[in-house]
Amino acid sequence: MATATPCTPARCSSGVGCCRPGTAGAQVAPAAPQSRRSAREERRHQVLMAALGAAGLTDLGPEDSSAMAQIVDALDEGAVRAVAHWLAPANGQA
Repeated sequence: MATATPCTPARCSSGVGCCRPGTAGAQVAPAAPQSRRSAREERRHQVLMAALGAAGLTDLGPEDSSAMAQIVDALDEGAVRAVAHWLAPANGQA
């Protein structure tokens, strides 16, 4: 469980977890954009892995992992789903 951090002017000027007016010294839960980003990246990775599995590609090497990481970093979820859709009919045709 995340611990709350004190609301300070420095936090408010950074735009992260800002205090509301009249709440000087209040406790504000820290923003977690990195964890949300990581969760989105993990979901895109899962979508691609499922598509590759459906296409019959299950024996992936280190180069494949690197390529997957680059794809996950470069594409949004809609584009990843499109790639997954294109891979789906590939099973048995490789």
